[in-house]
Amino acid sequence: MGTHSDTPTDEPRNSRSNTTTYTRAPDELPSESVVRAVAAVTGTEPMALDPLYGSIDPDALDAVVESAPTTGEEGLTSSVRFRYQGTTVTIHGDGRTIVSPVAAD
Repeated sequence: MGTHSDTPTDEPRNSRSNTTTYTRAPDELPSESVVRAVAAVTGTEPMALDPLYGSIDPDALDAVVESAPTTGEEGLTSSVRFRYQGTTVTIHGDGRTIVSPVAAD
């Protein structure tokens, strides 16, 4: 199982939101890290969340993130961003899953 922290990240922050970074364990699928991270941020049991496939195809997410280089030109990492369960999720090829609550408009 990965780890999570509420430390600031390189992602934009909204003063009303709390961004959490979750680091995947080496044997953890990217899609699993999304469910765990969002559950932690929302205070919901993972099995009580809506199915991830309602927001993104978990198999495609795993394939894209696992095949992406961990660092590209100029030290940049590949990432995928989408909304799930009232959060914005950014999952990086380097093992980070960053979750922020969606700000109310």
